Amino acid sequence: MKEATDLENYDVAGLQKLYGWADTDYLVGIDEAGRGPALGPMVYCAFGVQVGRHGALDCLGVKDSKVLTEKQRDELFPILTADAQRADGTYSYAVDPISPERISAAMSSRDKTENLNTISHTSAIDMLKQVCQQVAAKGHRVVAVWVDTVGPMDKYRDKIKKHLPELHITVTPKADARFAVVSAASIVAKVTRDTAISGLKSKFMTNVGSGYPGDPMTKQFLANSVHVFHGYNESAVRMRWSTVEKIIQKSCIPVCFQTDEEATTTKVSAKGHQPQTLSVFKEEGLNDDHFVVATTLRLSHVRAHVATKRKRDNAVDDLDSS
Repeated sequence: MKEATDLENYDVAGLQKLYGWADTDYLVGIDEAGRGPALGPMVYCAFGVQVGRHGALDCLGVKDSKVLTEKQRDELFPILTADAQRADGTYSYAVDPISPERISAAMSSRDKTENLNTISHTSAIDMLKQVCQQVAAKGHRVVAVWVDTVGPMDKYRDKIKKHLPELHITVTPKADARFAVVSAASIVAKVTRDTAISGLKSKFMTNVGSGYPGDPMTKQFLANSVHVFHGYNESAVRMRWSTVEKIIQKSCIPVCFQTDEEATTTKVSAKGHQPQTLSVFKEEGLNDDHFVVATTLRLSHVRAHVATKRKRDNAVDDLDSS
């Protein structure tokens, strides 16, 4: 497709002449930070710059966040974001910190319609729409967008095009390293995520590392913070990551879930109402009369119930040995 080829060449002056863009039209880049870690949010950012001011990104030294130092990113972040807050600013941006809860919920969906890719696509499109609205409020328009790919490129591009058909769109790998406007998005996303990780360090009063499963500090945090019943704080830890699931399986009290069909009673109430279906769980080894409604899974009296059973078992063991 010629449009995609034109955009991948990233000759902004040539593109402006080719498509007749005004200096006040906006170019947008989309990138994320934190797709792979087991801790903290995945942050999506859409970043826009006026066509006539695009060269300022090069002058600032904007590059892919991965090749910049933390100090360089921290210096660039306020420059890029503060300008976007001004009514006459030449930049515009929107960020979406996708929480571990949202990620875990998507990866746990029964119908399998959601996964990490689908929530990435949804977030990117929502952030792009926000930037388009911000730019429209300034009396201008977004004309083109460059996106770092997630999944099949053509399908991703078509999905964006369905929502914003008026835009010139290219979806391509390594966009954060190839296009300055995507590099700017990568910086804002990265600093936003790093700030969130710093918040976790303060919250848990310990070094949680970078959040990546291979980071020794993250490994230590996961090993030391697992709770025998709760597992992990779901606002911090992605519960469906394989690294996390392995620790939970090894360290936590095992529970098994019945299906709704198994949990539903066939009795009808005196008023003729069908009982509500509830999912329930039981600790492995307990008799069938020890079911607990799933919504009470994290309540303290459930923990007390398990502790009482253990004390009872210990007492029986003591009697047997006497």
